Amino acid sequence: MGNPSETPLSAVKESGGGTGYSSVSRNATLNVLGSVIPMFVTLATVPPYLRLIGDVRFGVLSLVWVFLSYFGLFEMGLGRATSKYIAELKDDSGATREAVFWTALLVNLAVGTLGGALLWLLAGTTLPFWLKANGTIQVEVSRAMPWLAAAVPVATVTSVLVGALEGREKFAVINSQQIGATIAFQLIPLSIAAWVGPRVDWLIAATVAARMAANLPLLFVCARHVPLRNVPRIDRKWVRRLFSYGAWITVSGIVGPILTSLDRFVIGVVQGAQAVTYYAIPYNFAFKLLIIPSSLQRALFPRFSAQRSSDAQEMAVRAVLALAGMLTPIVVVAVLLTQPFFRLWVGPAVAARCTRPAEWMLIGVFVNALAFVPYGLLQAQGRPDLAAKFHVAELVPFVGLLWAGVHIGGVTGAAVVWCARATADAVLLFFASGIWRVVIRLIPAIVLLSAAFVGATLVGNHLLMRGALLMLLGTSSLFVSQATSPEVTRLVVSRVRAALGRSGVIPEIDA
Repeated sequence: MGNPSETPLSAVKESGGGTGYSSVSRNATLNVLGSVIPMFVTLATVPPYLRLIGDVRFGVLSLVWVFLSYFGLFEMGLGRATSKYIAELKDDSGATREAVFWTALLVNLAVGTLGGALLWLLAGTTLPFWLKANGTIQVEVSRAMPWLAAAVPVATVTSVLVGALEGREKFAVINSQQIGATIAFQLIPLSIAAWVGPRVDWLIAATVAARMAANLPLLFVCARHVPLRNVPRIDRKWVRRLFSYGAWITVSGIVGPILTSLDRFVIGVVQGAQAVTYYAIPYNFAFKLLIIPSSLQRALFPRFSAQRSSDAQEMAVRAVLALAGMLTPIVVVAVLLTQPFFRLWVGPAVAARCTRPAEWMLIGVFVNALAFVPYGLLQAQGRPDLAAKFHVAELVPFVGLLWAGVHIGGVTGAAVVWCARATADAVLLFFASGIWRVVIRLIPAIVLLSAAFVGATLVGNHLLMRGALLMLLGTSSLFVSQATSPEVTRLVVSRVRAALGRSGVIPEIDA
């Protein structure tokens, strides 16, 4: 068993295969930065794109990339499979890891090429229906079809390269490359638009070419750290194992996006496009919090894969408590501040429609965030089928409840149903992964979140009472966080002290 003093957020060092694994804390932080920085880069480039290419072409490009994203299914779950098996083989001499890598890469390249060819065939008939643009833009998109077809195998190859590096815990490389690639994806087409003109085919070609170029440094790093020494070849034994594992990842990849987007579709059908706006605003507001658990899960996945089941479960329990310790104060404060924040952000009229859904979604996101850990644990320990089966089983009941919820409660009803599904999904994942007992230690956090939710309902627009409630429950949430995961508090304090020491505000303290 592991050292009980270790947590997923402590500076753990592990040996194995000469990899020199860095701490999960550092890896998770790198993953957060690798998600947040590209998001801000993308937001910053929207205004110049609109100015240079216009809103019509910008909308066309957005729809083209959405269309292309569906062909990511040809990745077949082999990226996550590569990460799992390479992590399991951390103590191997390297030959077996290399066999996994080349098998996954070559198979994904072949399947991605097939997917690109299929896209080329289908896009000619389906894209015009989607785009509804003028003839000139239609011609430009048609000229870009070879590039769109090439984008599919590029994406499938990228998933294997990233999966291999995640298996070797090279998160600094992955995230620095991701940040640099996002800057290139945004700025190169933008430069083309400024120099050549706002032609859609040139913009698509520039973006795909940038994606191709971004794979080269990943391949070089894989050559060093997998490492790669032999002639590329496909190992039939690994084909069977990779596809057996990846098939269930693909099922989750198909059903998961349906579960997360179906609510907006049903709202649009039942109540119209305006109601979708009142749902999308709180949805985008609350779901930004999932950057934290998704970043932690990516950092934990190779550790879970390499450990015995009992050790992995022990680390998963600590990870759940660490997440709860971090998120409880954030969600408590967010629930209580949502109403005044929305009034300032989108105005009183829109806030009146968005506040209640946002409060429900924040509670659901807290539960969903904790479920990231058992979800990753099941996949890492070779049971991706359970999570996939849960998602399939949830689909039909969710549709029925969602339809009823929207008819009864409108946008708020949809948020309540989504929160209920997230809770049911979390319960199933906690039981299936064998770490359900940790829920008992989460009761103080659950009680406090419930108090914040009820309190926000009772005080309404009364700012003074809301402020008093914020002080009381906000302070209480810090104590609950400390009781749930004291290691988080120590880690945050040590990081703040170190940062202040480096800045010269206080003498640097050796934590």
